[in-house]
Amino acid sequence: MRLREVNNARFFVDWFNKGKNLDFVIDENFNDEQSHIDVVIRSKNLDKEINIQNVAYRDGTLYAYGTSNIPGLRPLLVLGGAMSDIERKESLIKCITDKEKKYPKSLVKNIVLIIEVTIPAITPEQIKKLFSAGIITDFMGVYFVQLPVTIPSVDDKYGEVGYVYPLKEILFYV
Repeated sequence: MRLREVNNARFFVDWFNKGKNLDFVIDENFNDEQSHIDVVIRSKNLDKEINIQNVAYRDGTLYAYGTSNIPGLRPLLVLGGAMSDIERKESLIKCITDKEKKYPKSLVKNIVLIIEVTIPAITPEQIKKLFSAGIITDFMGVYFVQLPVTIPSVDDKYGEVGYVYPLKEILFYV
């Protein structure tokens, strides 16, 4: 398990447990880097486990090296590119379907896909607008996760902003 994957899964699990009054925890013993699974979470109360696959959403990200007065330092700048709603939706669908095609359907149906959002940023409101009719996928669930980051507000106070947005909810617990 990579730290990035664990951090995304931990944020998702906290959100998932709070919203549904569940007790899932990350299985710290799972450590197979060659697997189709990045993280496994388990619930003692439900006697269930959920397999999580993490994918980073990076379409539209532009990289460029900057200049610096410090010898030997060339900072890498990361910029989000402008995309139309149609292009953004198509790139998100491609992000999901590319991961879906990577594994047999028998495995995919038992995986929750976490889409890590950093740059380019996408808000829950944008996701809701782009996918107003939902999405058809073989994944058990699909969730966008943006870890909390500290951002300045208009009144110079800092706050943490992060979210989990369910594009396709897990329904096994109902």
